[in-house]
Amino acid sequence: RSYFQRLLFPGLYALIFDSYREKPLQYTQLFKVEKSDAAFEELRTMAGLGLFVRTPENVEFSQDRFYDGFPKRFQHDDWTLGIGFSHQFLRDIKSRIARERSMDLGRSARSTQEETIASMLNLGFSGTQLGPDGVALFSASHPNIRGGVQSNLISPISTLSVTSYRLMLTKFRRFFDDTGVRRINLDPSRLVVPAELEFQANEIVKSMGRPDTANRADNVTRNATEVFVYDYLTDTNNFFMAAQKDQQHLIVFNRENFGVREFEDEKTMVEYVVGRYSQSYGWPHWMGWVGSNPS
Repeated sequence: RSYFQRLLFPGLYALIFDSYREKPLQYTQLFKVEKSDAAFEELRTMAGLGLFVRTPENVEFSQDRFYDGFPKRFQHDDWTLGIGFSHQFLRDIKSRIARERSMDLGRSARSTQEETIASMLNLGFSGTQLGPDGVALFSASHPNIRGGVQSNLISPISTLSVTSYRLMLTKFRRFFDDTGVRRINLDPSRLVVPAELEFQANEIVKSMGRPDTANRADNVTRNATEVFVYDYLTDTNNFFMAAQKDQQHLIVFNRENFGVREFEDEKTMVEYVVGRYSQSYGWPHWMGWVGSNPS
């Protein structure tokens, strides 16, 4: 009660507390979200057959096989937070603050999920967060299972512009699968940008004419993708292009949905509300994403 003396007085007109409109969840729009009913989930990659071989008459046919790839285990983490009020505080308080406990735990849980899951992109160029292939999510040296490497960075690394946007679109058309064969068809769906690049991105994607020249020129890549402003990106220069959710592999597993539990400490008569959820996130494969991290 000593922290909230003014709230114990009658006549308090209003308490400004979480009265703002909450952001909608963004990670569910951008990444795959799956349920889990196990202690962990594990996904593996695999490479299929290569190209056919020209075979002369009376020569035995060539043989091929499937190749095992890289394993990715999703180990669920538990997340908790609680708040307690004394019996005297709840008895004497003149505002609704105590009733907001569960709702505010829910807001905090959503914000925590957004901040932590966004690290897949925020640390996507960093050696501190490696994928199952041993390199960062965005790398120039992703190893193919059957040999060779490929990149999901545009070259040259550059700031957001009409040119770099088109480099990303082209990159999607030039990917190999893990056999080293160019036969996959990915559909770039979203240009993912921080808030600082929102208006520039919309000009590039939605303008009828090219926004980078005074000459009359049609914007031939107009509406090639949507613009997705990801509010939880921490670098104001980095931007990304993502395939449709069913064509890329950044995944969130929900082991236990957010919930609250109330209980009272019998000795102190402090009433607690505790929220918890269990979740994991990551990627078994980088395919379906292209990035640029200009300095």
